[in-house]
Amino acid sequence: MIRYRAWITIFVLLLLMLIPSVNAQQPGNPIPIQYGQTLNGQLGSAQDYHFFSFNGTAGDQITITVNSAVDTFVQLGDVNTNVLAENDDSVPNSDLNPRIDFTLATTGTYLIGVGGYSAGTYSLTLQSANALNQSSGGSIPIQYGATVTGQATSLESPVFYSFNGNAGDNISILLESTQIDTYLQLGDASANLLAEHDDIDVNNNNLNARIDFTLPATGQYLIGATGYTAGSYTLTLLGPGGQQPPPQQDQTAQQQGGDQIPVLQYGDTVSGDAIDMDNPIVYLFTGAAGDNVIVDVTSTAIDPFVVITDSSFNSLGENDDISTDNLNSHLEISLPANGDYYVGVFGYSSGAYTLSLTSGAAGTIPVSQEPTGDVFTGEINDANPSMEFPITAVAPGGRITIDVTATGGDLDTYLGLFFGDTLVAENDDREQG
Repeated sequence: MIRYRAWITIFVLLLLMLIPSVNAQQPGNPIPIQYGQTLNGQLGSAQDYHFFSFNGTAGDQITITVNSAVDTFVQLGDVNTNVLAENDDSVPNSDLNPRIDFTLATTGTYLIGVGGYSAGTYSLTLQSANALNQSSGGSIPIQYGATVTGQATSLESPVFYSFNGNAGDNISILLESTQIDTYLQLGDASANLLAEHDDIDVNNNNLNARIDFTLPATGQYLIGATGYTAGSYTLTLLGPGGQQPPPQQDQTAQQQGGDQIPVLQYGDTVSGDAIDMDNPIVYLFTGAAGDNVIVDVTSTAIDPFVVITDSSFNSLGENDDISTDNLNSHLEISLPANGDYYVGVFGYSSGAYTLSLTSGAAGTIPVSQEPTGDVFTGEINDANPSMEFPITAVAPGGRITIDVTATGGDLDTYLGLFFGDTLVAENDDREQG
């Protein structure tokens, strides 16, 4: 039996924050979802009804699917809660999972409602046939002439990169892998699909992807890199003249109103206003190999996101939230070489923030050149949930012993030993129980 529910009038609150799991929702607080994203939810009873919101462009051909072990139904509405489409069962009396295929008539915000005839879990997927499925919380900056490496997870979850180009730029994008069959997309700043490519020469087993394209306008563009299975890849972006990047000022000043990039020194604290998850506020600093760099971004207005890159905009580290209860960002890295580095601050919405850049501060304590016998004390808290102690002057075959003892509070310690980024040993409790 098909059952229809009237839309409850709601006020749309755009929360630009990705929430991976959904519990019972208040009608006035829809959960944001993006093209290409899948969210999981829990219906507590037949009376539960979950709301989601997304931004679409006129002409977008969208598909909404709900998969569940229980019988569910789905509705699509505009921002004024007018029902545009609804479905109970994809195949009546056979497939009880609902599906909506719809072409958006106007550009703006849309609502999705999910309900069920009994309690149970479900997964909601939103896709678009003619838009980049941007399920990522942000994009990684890349410039003309750069080659970066990445890790694909699935065809539905691309890794996104952003670059600035000028109208008339003839660009080439190459996505290569020896492990997976790659898939490549190019879109504008609003994630409208401009070009896509799968295989260069499938007959000769060249499953790499390549896009050659002339940019129609000056501005920011998005690249989506993914594969049919999980595996590593290499992405190359070539601009006008082959591999020559545009001047440094052109690459970096556009995102901040045409101003030069602010230069930071260790110990600086600055204030700024985040724009969104596609347009970072960028800062430049110079460091030396081995510098232990700490970046903190705090805000009472927004949920910030921070990334540190090298001078070629290759990501070295990123952080979204310190914890589930603390949406501020905290990032610690050890610089791999002497040179210039960039800090990018994003926001899930626009608003003010404070950024601090320090080196060798609390949370990162260098161990002496003679590691034997050193004893250090420190404090772990919500703001600094971990501490790093670089160890040097250890010869191959050398044996070390590391002992961590809590001296205060209700602290259950955990210890990991890394060689570079590789975990080589770890311990939680010396004696279980």
